[in-house]
Amino acid sequence: MLDYLNLSFLEKGTTGYQLLVLLILLIVLKFFFKAVVYRLFSFIFKSSSKLAAKTKGRTVALLLNTVGNIVLLGVVVLLFLELLGIDIRPLLAGAGIIGLAVGFGSQTLIKDFVSGIFIILENQYNVGDVVKVGTYIGKVKKISFRSTVIEDEKEGLVYISNGSIGSIANVSQGKGK
Repeated sequence: MLDYLNLSFLEKGTTGYQLLVLLILLIVLKFFFKAVVYRLFSFIFKSSSKLAAKTKGRTVALLLNTVGNIVLLGVVVLLFLELLGIDIRPLLAGAGIIGLAVGFGSQTLIKDFVSGIFIILENQYNVGDVVKVGTYIGKVKKISFRSTVIEDEKEGLVYISNGSIGSIANVSQGKGK
């Protein structure tokens, strides 16, 4: 019936067939990973009645989903190159060396990022809280994974990297509040 279409590249055992299977597997795994991540975070934050906690849960789920998609896409690209007959061992070795160099160069960035995730997940402070960080006392204006912005009465807006925050006092969550 469809003899005019040459679909011989999709015959079992051919490279085209393997690429098609790889593409289908990528799509299925992408949706499966997304569903697992969102169900996990909706389960974790479902008991919370605060809108801010649910928003943080969605933010972290989106971040984890993005990282998972990047890793999955990287694996599929490597498998695709291998199916085409390209030796991926030198690529993996080169990526490992580049990753090591980037890792050493971005230690503070990673420290800021991990600290920011814990600040957000542990609900140490929120936007609008009055906090004391080191010598600065002020209202939190913005929280991101990398930094916190505080409006200090003396200094104005102070940008503090999350990795450099040793201890923090949340005056808004203190006694009598």
